[in-house]
Amino acid sequence: MNALPRLVTLAPLAAAPAIALAAAAADADYAVAVSGKTYADPGWRKVADALAQKHKGRVVIFPGDSPSSARTALSSLSPRFIAFLATPAECGRAYVADAARTARSLDADPYDDAVWSVFTAIDAASALRQANERRSVVVRSALGTTGLTEDRFDRLLVFSDAGEGARISKVPGAPAKTTKEHKNPDAPDWADWFSKNKPELIVTSSHGFENGVEMPYGRGMILSRGDSLQVVTDLASLKRDYAGRAGAKGAPSFPAIPPDSTPRAWLAAGNCLVAHCTAPDALAPVAMSRYGVSQFAGYTVASWHGAAGWGSLGLFLDGRYAYSMADAVWFNRQKLVGEVAGISPAALDFAPAYDETRESGSDIRGFFNKVAAAGLLSKNIPRDDGRRLVGHLWDRDTFVMFGDPAESVTFPAAAKPGAPSITWEKVSDASWRFSCTWPAGAKLDGLPSLGFRFPAKFAAAPSAKDAPTGMLLADDFLLIPAPRPDSQGRITFIIDATAPRS
Repeated sequence: MNALPRLVTLAPLAAAPAIALAAAAADADYAVAVSGKTYADPGWRKVADALAQKHKGRVVIFPGDSPSSARTALSSLSPRFIAFLATPAECGRAYVADAARTARSLDADPYDDAVWSVFTAIDAASALRQANERRSVVVRSALGTTGLTEDRFDRLLVFSDAGEGARISKVPGAPAKTTKEHKNPDAPDWADWFSKNKPELIVTSSHGFENGVEMPYGRGMILSRGDSLQVVTDLASLKRDYAGRAGAKGAPSFPAIPPDSTPRAWLAAGNCLVAHCTAPDALAPVAMSRYGVSQFAGYTVASWHGAAGWGSLGLFLDGRYAYSMADAVWFNRQKLVGEVAGISPAALDFAPAYDETRESGSDIRGFFNKVAAAGLLSKNIPRDDGRRLVGHLWDRDTFVMFGDPAESVTFPAAAKPGAPSITWEKVSDASWRFSCTWPAGAKLDGLPSLGFRFPAKFAAAPSAKDAPTGMLLADDFLLIPAPRPDSQGRITFIIDATAPRS
């Protein structure tokens, strides 16, 4: 019964501080899952061993190409973090979907049983350099191609997707400023601002593909090619087919953005395909290997529903919480799974096959047909719920985070206005009191999901007395999708459980 402290107080807190709270446990609860063929490569073996050594974790070597082959070993370890280590050629959308399903299948509940990511780079040497570093990121500045919460940043530039040529900028000590009708192509200005201001966060939307992101309204592109990011102003000069437009013979060369090692994160909330990685020149490995990106999150498929991307961004940016980027992605996925279960429990087992073809990543109508053919869209499901179900299933196994899942990407404490404090108090041999209190004056309307990872896993899913309506409760977390604090800005209830695993 000594696995949990008598009283733990964290403030401000929501999800990310749960990682800080469990730091000692996390270092003992980290697994690196890697295929046998990759571990047999001396360079990539060093990466796996370095990650495990850094986090005092274990290496799990699985046969074949599918992370699901590691399920039994991972289940026995019951780690709180899993890094699926893969070469760029390995980690396409089929690999990502299999990793997502593996992470959900380590115990009986339908939720992710560990915070997980895919760890890759353009080559083993770059991956080893990342593995040997601790790259915690504190976000103070951002570069975006979609709307951002301006008061979260000291320095900011957004190429707005709400009006062609519109930009939102901010410098320290001054309010944000909006300007309109810029005549210059956006891509060179994006690259120039990136190099001069070294933002800790990049957020992108608009059109995207495996090797790049387009500026809003087609005003240029940032292209991943070879081992660099390049600036494209004339989109017509690119071969726009999926057979390899960035590397096609005779394709023109473009100005390269100088490499930069500033620790940062990249959240591609609304881009299609940017996390579909099948080669070293894909956007994610180049960004992480050459441009300081510690964690990169995005879609391996076309983005039309957006619940995974925009939901993760919303949790991360909301100043009333203190989610790290990894936990924002993770908790948002649990919310999607919970909503799937609420609409159609049978849909939890829906597992369509993916491959690396264009059709697999963009055939939305075909996906609807697959869901219908599986009998998941019964006449008893309202039309809007049915569409939401299909969208959640589309997003669930295709939005992925690359990088080290145990690294921290957060805002400074002073930039978390209105964040709550949480206490986790042992009140009897098998009972704990969870209390979350928002400061006086905090805005409490429309709060996003409140998630909390328990300091240690329970032996089985606990129960709760007087829990908020709709709360998701598993052996390692609770999630309140629509928090409604009382008149004192507080939510409190009792968790009853068997002893947590040590």
